[in-house]
Amino acid sequence: MEIRGPTIKLDEMRMDDNTALKLLLRKDVTAMDAGPLALEIIRKLGYLPLAIDLATACMESGNLTPARYLKTFRMIQPAISISKIFNQRLAKRMGKQC
Repeated sequence: MEIRGPTIKLDEMRMDDNTALKLLLRKDVTAMDAGPLALEIIRKLGYLPLAIDLATACMESGNLTPARYLKTFRMIQPAISISKIFNQRLAKRMGKQC
């Protein structure tokens, strides 16, 4: 017997540029004022509030600029993709869906 909860559509949680930038930079800014690197971060994170909030926490705790955060993000992104593929294949072998 499979138990499934309600489906959450992530596109419905997506924020606009200004709201996402406000969350990322912890100040009231517009897309025009924020700069291209901050915009790139929110776009790479899919405008998802939790992902953006975590990026902000990483930048604050590591005293990282948006440029340094993006450099780090780009370095670990391939590792995340490989891990995801591995987990999906492992789950498939075990007869489960991720």
